[in-house]
Amino acid sequence: MQAASKCRLNNFIFFSLIIGIYSAAFFVQSRINLNPDVAWLLEASRRLLHGGNYTKDFFENNPPMILYLYFPAVLLNQFFSISIILAIRLYVFFIATVSLFICYDLMKRIFSGQYQVLSRPLLILLASIFLLLPFYELGQRDQLLLSFTMPYFLLAAYQLEGHSVKSRDAVVIGFLASLGFAMKPFFLIPLVLVEIYYIFCQKNLFAWFRDDVITIIIVITSYVTMVFLFNPDYIFLVAPYAWPWCRLSAQLPLVALLNFEIIYFCFLTILFYFIQYPTTKYKKLSTVLTLALIGFLLSYFLQKSSYLYRSWAAVSIAVFLCALLYGAQLRNGIAKKITFLTLWFFTGTLAGIIYYFTSFNTLLASQPEFFFAYFVVIFTVTLFATKSKDEPRSLLNIFGLVFIIALSSYCFTLLLRRTDLISYRFFFTMLFLFSLFGLCASKVAKRTKDAILMGFLGVVLFAIPLYHFYFLYAVAPKIYFDANLVNFLQKNAVNQSVYFFATCNVAFPYEDYYKNIKPVSRFSFFWMLGALVKEPYYFKDADPKRRLAGKNFLIDMVAEDLNTQKPTYVFVDVMQRKINLLLTNQVSLWKYDSKPIKFNYLTYFSENPNFVQAWKPYHYVTTIQHERLNEPYFDVYKRGT
Repeated sequence: MQAASKCRLNNFIFFSLIIGIYSAAFFVQSRINLNPDVAWLLEASRRLLHGGNYTKDFFENNPPMILYLYFPAVLLNQFFSISIILAIRLYVFFIATVSLFICYDLMKRIFSGQYQVLSRPLLILLASIFLLLPFYELGQRDQLLLSFTMPYFLLAAYQLEGHSVKSRDAVVIGFLASLGFAMKPFFLIPLVLVEIYYIFCQKNLFAWFRDDVITIIIVITSYVTMVFLFNPDYIFLVAPYAWPWCRLSAQLPLVALLNFEIIYFCFLTILFYFIQYPTTKYKKLSTVLTLALIGFLLSYFLQKSSYLYRSWAAVSIAVFLCALLYGAQLRNGIAKKITFLTLWFFTGTLAGIIYYFTSFNTLLASQPEFFFAYFVVIFTVTLFATKSKDEPRSLLNIFGLVFIIALSSYCFTLLLRRTDLISYRFFFTMLFLFSLFGLCASKVAKRTKDAILMGFLGVVLFAIPLYHFYFLYAVAPKIYFDANLVNFLQKNAVNQSVYFFATCNVAFPYEDYYKNIKPVSRFSFFWMLGALVKEPYYFKDADPKRRLAGKNFLIDMVAEDLNTQKPTYVFVDVMQRKINLLLTNQVSLWKYDSKPIKFNYLTYFSENPNFVQAWKPYHYVTTIQHERLNEPYFDVYKRGT
């Protein structure tokens, strides 16, 4: 009877946490703006759905799959008269929910015996990764990629263990995975790596001949055929133009791509996998996830640009892999002394790296509630999953105990503010936290030293992604929106069409949040311009005729837009440092520098006579200052009568 009551309580806590994640995700999304890339791709999807094409109505370097995937959100917006912002969020939540149902079913099959307890914490983590942690990147291609492909990775590991699933289930999982892998050619890398590993394990060259993989091949082949039939302009015009000019625009040296702590976390996760591999029970699953992580990292590096969203899939699967290895070690216990010493060495080294390279300790000063909530999660999971001295413990009791630890530590750090030890607050707070945790662990854990080690490991292991996701929530959205530009649009451009000359996407979020302001450009931004301008700096022997042809192709399209769309206002970027118009060179092994190129849009475009003619109706109105940088941002031109 007591066991049944405890089971009902744990079920209640589990479903409450899932509901809490959904509620928190909706709350977070309601407080932040839609990502500019998502906003533009939704607009391009709408134009395509209404009979437009890749050249006349929009000029987008992304393959059509992402536009097809956005069709349901566009239709939801039109048929039910809800905002496009709400439509895309509901749609993304639906995709994530379907994926979570499938993943949970697979994880319940994968984890058995004493490891069965891991399925629910890992599902809670996966729900957070899908819904809560994307923050500003919700709906991005890399974020959708993981939702579509995670069931495939779990299924591959499950089948490698010698199990089988119904053909119907495998086909559904394969279909979802194909939608993710087909969004970009780079996204196929994890699929190839996992299937090579599958063939190696099975020692059969035709081991890939499974229902899920066959479905992936059929769907991707059908998709490519459909693009040739219905979007030939992308294949024969956009792609050949985008390949040389898009890649070079945002291309950076390797040291710049490594200039993110979160990338090093991915490398540390791979190292953690090798440390844990000899002792973990789930070697196949952890290997599949590690290969997926390596594939996503290769995708990031091969694209040669440091956009954070391109690392999202790698970071997310690294977090999940860390949780899997960490949880399996908790349940397994540390039987060998060499394993114990290795984990302590790894934990100590990682703690030093985190303390030196990250701003994790600044959270204690700036966001103490967030800081201590993190410890509550780590300590609760650690004590609940470690082997106990007596009977299995209630999750609610463990949570209450850990909450008291965190609350006491919070009061302790408040007291330190009133003393001369405030400069050492982080060190003493951590010492106080782990002292209390050690006392509690000695009462409930079978081996106190194991519990303390795993608690410390859990804290430092996820510290980098914690701060990364906090940055995405608190800082990143503010970078892309400027209050002065918004104010001008609201006061002057209502019921007017606008056009932006810029090398970053600033137009389309405003269309979604400020009704009756309509960007009419066929470009999200001039993503090809950086390459057209920078090529002679990087490649002295580059063909000037080819570059001139690419330049005139762009300017002719701009002139055509001005003549046909007749935008009321044109905003011309006049900032000193323009995105993608920076010369970035590697100075040394660990250092690079970026220098802005002096560039004037009107001077550059006026070398084309078609633009000169199209620009005649426009006259200068004012200059908008950048709110944060306090420098000229956009020169505003208005079309005359």
